[in-house]
Amino acid sequence: MLRPVGQASGPATLGGGLSVRGGAGVVGDLSVTGKTQVDAIVSSGPGQLGSLAVSNDAQVQGALSVAQSAHVNGDLGVGGSAQVAAINVNGPGTVDSLTVGREASIGGGLSVANGETVGGDVSVSGALAVSGPARLSKGTSVDGARVTGSTLVSPTVEGQASVASLQVTDDGASTRLQGLDVAQAANLHGAVTAGDI
Repeated sequence: MLRPVGQASGPATLGGGLSVRGGAGVVGDLSVTGKTQVDAIVSSGPGQLGSLAVSNDAQVQGALSVAQSAHVNGDLGVGGSAQVAAINVNGPGTVDSLTVGREASIGGGLSVANGETVGGDVSVSGALAVSGPARLSKGTSVDGARVTGSTLVSPTVEGQASVASLQVTDDGASTRLQGLDVAQAANLHGAVTAGDI
């Protein structure tokens, strides 16, 4: 029985190369043991690859889902928003702008090179050290405050205050002390004006 040229009912083995000028359709599976070079590949359904190596740029039009870890040796640029459950950075990181919607926990030190503005309350459980001048607005309450070697301008003290040493220097204006109670000896140098006694 004669068969048309180009048709085979069983396995076919070619000793040389195979060149197809037109389209080629494969109904079953296609197995290639060596390398395959194509100008472009289009897959209409899901594809499975044991390993994928891309030497040039890759563009993904749809979503990209990675089930396991992903390693990026170079830079990673994200044009839109990025959502991650957790992020770990081993080396130094640079962020132009950072917005934290919820709580933030920092295990190590925090260094801020420029000014910092905090809209809400700040709670410090340990010691607070300020190397430069600090400005506190009205209504600031400090429990158990100790001031060493400082100059206070127009302070208002409500309640009882214990002062180990007090030096009042007159700068040309009168200095008034209302309700001064001295338990021990007091040395007054210079003129003292007393009202009604």
